[in-house]
Parts: sequence; C-alpha cells; structure tokens
Amino acid sequence: MKGVIFRETLRRSWRSAALVGLTMSAMALYVVGVLSDSHVVEMFSELVSGLPFLVNALGGGDAVFLATPAGMINYGYFSWLILVVCGYGVYLGVSATISEEDRGILDVLLSAPVTRTQLLIEKLLAFAFLIALGVIIGHIGLALVVTLFASMRDKVDQWQLVQGSLNMLPSAWLVLAFTAGISTIVRRRNVAATLGGALVGGSFFVDIFGRNVPDVNGLRAVSFLTYYDSVGVMKNGLALNNVLLLLGIAAAMVIISLISFQRRDIGV
Repeated sequence: MKGVIFRETLRRSWRSAALVGLTMSAMALYVVGVLSDSHVVEMFSELVSGLPFLVNALGGGDAVFLATPAGMINYGYFSWLILVVCGYGVYLGVSATISEEDRGILDVLLSAPVTRTQLLIEKLLAFAFLIALGVIIGHIGLALVVTLFASMRDKVDQWQLVQGSLNMLPSAWLVLAFTAGISTIVRRRNVAATLGGALVGGSFFVDIFGRNVPDVNGLRAVSFLTYYDSVGVMKNGLALNNVLLLLGIAAAMVIISLISFQRRDIGV
C-alpha cells in the first residue's frame, strides 16, 4: 500500500496545481508586458525615488534596485504571488484530513492497511509536490515571457528568476505544514482555513509594518515573510540560513501534526 495515497492524491489534485501555475504565468505576462513599456518604467522610477516609504511597502530594498527590470519583476511577481502560493498551501493543508473527515470517508480509509502516519505523510508529500508543480509551471511561464520580450531579454538574469521561484517553496511548505497541523486539532474546515489564512495575512502585515516603522522593526522576526526576503534573493541569491530555518520550522510542524493525528478521534 505504500505510495498509493501519494499517487491517488496527485491524481485527484493535479488540476489545482496547474491552475495555480497558469495563474502565475498570466501574472508574469502582465508584469513583463507592462515593463516592456519604457514610459511606465520611467514613471515608476520617478515615483519610488521620491517616496522612500513606498519602497518599503513594495518589498524593501532600495529605490535603485526597485526601478530595475529585476526589481520590478520582484515586486510585480515574487512579492505578491507568494501570497497566492501560500494561500494554495492553506487550501491543501485543510484538505489533509478535514475534507475527507467531513465527507465521512476518513474512517473508512483508515480501516484499510494504512497507518495514520503513512496517510498523513504521503498526503503532505503529495501536497508539497503539488505546490512545487504550481511554482514550476509559473516559473516556466515567467522565463518564457522574459525571453519573448526583446526589451527584457538582456536585462534580467534567468538564474535570478530560478532562485526567486525556488525561494517560494520553503514559505509555502511551512504554511502547508502549519495548516495541516491545525487541521489535526480542530474539527471545522473553516476554522482551520481561517487560522492558516491568519498566518499568511498576519505575517504580511507584520512584515510591511515593521519595515515602515523602525521602532517596531523587531516584530518582523515573527513573520515568515521576513525570511522569504525576495528582494535579497533577487539581489544576492538564496540565503541558505533562511531556507533552512523555514524548512526546519515546517518539519517541526509536521512532527506535531503526526503526534496530534495519532491522538485524534475520527468523526464519522
């Protein structure tokens, strides 16, 4: 029975990953299409150079970088679509246990020769793969669009885009693990989804608020988006310490989820 749940989960859910990836590709087309207009780039450069607080609100870094094609792609694609990818993580995390329990089939599934640990691990691995699939499809769209526009082709390093896309995964996997953990504790789908969404929305608010108010900058440490740091990745490459921190927290949440799921009474 090993691997059956993983494969079945992929078979049932791959369309949602494709939809996320195509949505990201469409956003890439829009962003790069706008950036191909030199007048828009000039106006944007003048705007951010005169409004320092806007630079922080748009992802941090500096006005000089933000006004470059790579900086504007970071703002238009990586800074906003991380919320889409993490939202997808919330959706999948809720589906780890609550969805099938609500339909009254989780107890039937567990009556088969499948342990609770195997069930949850294979589902989470499948969901992590689906998130990666969505990001990969989105990245392919972004890379193709950048190549398509001659005005952008020589101004953006494709390796920067690869690292920017890979940088999305640890944060999204953390959100997936957190929401899956909540789903093993609470019994209501909307409660688990709300708490998962609160993690994403709260982190986004704290990160922006901390960047714009120096006195509370230390609060940013509790936001996982602080360690996402898409600007730093686009400028300097992946920060291994941030990646390992996010993956470590996600792994800890998976362990908590497994322990909680073992003790849970399954509703019928």
